[in-house]
Amino acid sequence: MFLPRTDEDDYDRRPQRRRYEEPLSSRVRKQLLAIAEVPVKRVEDEVHSIAKTVCDNFEDEELKESFYELVAQLVVEQPFKIPFVAAVVLVANTMRKDGQAVAEEVLRRTALRTNAAIAKGEWRETKLLMKFLGSLQGLLDGEGVWTVLQDILTKAVDLQTENNEEVSLREKRRC
Repeated sequence: MFLPRTDEDDYDRRPQRRRYEEPLSSRVRKQLLAIAEVPVKRVEDEVHSIAKTVCDNFEDEELKESFYELVAQLVVEQPFKIPFVAAVVLVANTMRKDGQAVAEEVLRRTALRTNAAIAKGEWRETKLLMKFLGSLQGLLDGEGVWTVLQDILTKAVDLQTENNEEVSLREKRRC
């Protein structure tokens, strides 16, 4: 027996799920957290995509603030990602004037955080932030952070030499 088709046969009676669009700041956050972790994706494409999204939506305050905070957080908490985070900032700097504003703000915040870490004596954080600033060397005038790093290294060598001399003197006095 043949039954005629009706429009009701094509109707899906299940309620449709609402489409939820993730906030832009969350999407960029996920992308930045996962950068260089998926071997199938090219890192260059990920870097460009994140930088473009941040620059294209520069007026979104939540996105900017989330991006700035996450950059600083990643540098300290996942140091192996420093070159990739720096690449995002460098690529953003090449995109329109908004990209330059992003790069300037990242530099400003990183410098402030570095000074605060030095003041507190948090040398691991200082080292990582300086490494990040070194990765952004192209954005800085002149020799940038290299002179600071050279001064720190010279001071460390001097302190090490003094300590070795003190130890040698103590050992001679014992004998």
